[in-house]
Amino acid sequence: MKHLFPALFLLAASCAVAPPVAPSAHTAGPYTSGVVDLGIVVRDIEASAAFYHGALGLEEIPGFTGAAKVTGDSGLADYQAVPVRQFVLPGCKDGGTKLKLMQFAARPGKLADQEYLHSTVGLRYVTLFVGDMDATLDRLRSAGIRPLAKGPVPIPGTAVKLAVVKDPDGNFIELVGP
Repeated sequence: MKHLFPALFLLAASCAVAPPVAPSAHTAGPYTSGVVDLGIVVRDIEASAAFYHGALGLEEIPGFTGAAKVTGDSGLADYQAVPVRQFVLPGCKDGGTKLKLMQFAARPGKLADQEYLHSTVGLRYVTLFVGDMDATLDRLRSAGIRPLAKGPVPIPGTAVKLAVVKDPDGNFIELVGP
């Protein structure tokens, strides 16, 4: 897998700030929705599902299978069918951003250099806005996940802190909150 986590605040913002937009109701610009979904190719779907659901607390919703013909004809994959598991923020089952996890077990991809944010060019991280940083970090620690470096660190001029963790494939997850 190449890195995926973009510098977007979409997982939190799409549900908490903007109500879901029905495709027929959206009239501004060329897009039919104000929501952006994120697809993440992982090495171990069970480990990643445990991280996003068990450690971070995202809710799993029904997934789907990308048909081999569709993945190949669209250029996304080399004609491999792929099961996709979907996760959303709690309470956002009906319209929030979806995190779509998939594993290509037959022909897995290569890991990107994930040592630092600047180690690889491209989409780099997801930001999740949390209501209680201490409770979030306690939940992660109980799953064996520790924040990077000195996190959480205060963000100057605000009442919030920043902590960064990595998922099982080394992708950055930025947590921002009080």
